[in-house]
Amino acid sequence: MMNRQRGSILPLTLIILAILSILAINMNVKSRHAISDVQDQKQQFSDLLAIKNAINKSLFIIAVGKQSENAYSYKGQTVYVDGQPQTIDGVPITIQDTAGILSLALSSQQEIYNVLRSYVPGDIANNITKDIIAWRTPNNLTSTPFSGDDDNYLPRHSYMRSIDELLDIPGIAQGQFYNSKNGKIGLSDDFLAGGAGWINYATMPPRLLKAIYNISDSDIDQLSNLKKSNDWPAFNQRLLDLGLYNEMNNQKSGRFVIIAKGNTYKAKGIFHVIYGGLPPIKTQLWQYPHVSRY
Repeated sequence: MMNRQRGSILPLTLIILAILSILAINMNVKSRHAISDVQDQKQQFSDLLAIKNAINKSLFIIAVGKQSENAYSYKGQTVYVDGQPQTIDGVPITIQDTAGILSLALSSQQEIYNVLRSYVPGDIANNITKDIIAWRTPNNLTSTPFSGDDDNYLPRHSYMRSIDELLDIPGIAQGQFYNSKNGKIGLSDDFLAGGAGWINYATMPPRLLKAIYNISDSDIDQLSNLKKSNDWPAFNQRLLDLGLYNEMNNQKSGRFVIIAKGNTYKAKGIFHVIYGGLPPIKTQLWQYPHVSRY
């Protein structure tokens, strides 16, 4: 009898040890996942802190710095507001004056078409443009999209509340047309739902100057070189030679789209800098993380 009991204890002990080993392995895996989650959260917080510091520093320079047509400078540091890539305290960042990109509410049908044509063939761009115009036009009875058949297409016939509403229009409900992917430019970089009521050629990105006004590459290069050398009289004269009259004299809007890139996520914000008013800076949009919708 004693030998039988001893013989049954050994297998039971082995089973218990196996169960304990499995529990220990599971606990170890969970602990590693928890540590990894904490490390990810720490990295995200560090990225967010760096992004906010870079944005706040940029806005401070814009608020108090010396102005030029496409930049602001303060104590030896310059921030550009024409959408060109730059680095602020180690954070890659772009700052775009809203007068340098197009308003979906105010831009002409031809301007919208010209931009869309740089993304899709002319016939598709024409149909999408018609949909955008119909969408923003009050009392318009159009309910069937020009750019395709979609039973869920319900235009509000009012101004777009957000650039995201472009995704509700058939033909551009695709990520590569809405937002940047793999560093490429998307429609969300070219348009705003609101925006300024005038065009600032000094802060308009070269791609838009070329797309909207059919300016040649050589003329784009010449304008870019004049901007780099801060030869603004020659820049304005060249615009006149190209048939572009700047009635606002390179006036910036005071509203800026800022995109900052951390190691984990991007952030996007629209900020209004009020000179001589309180509060001096208003946040009109804040998206973190700023991710594309696909």
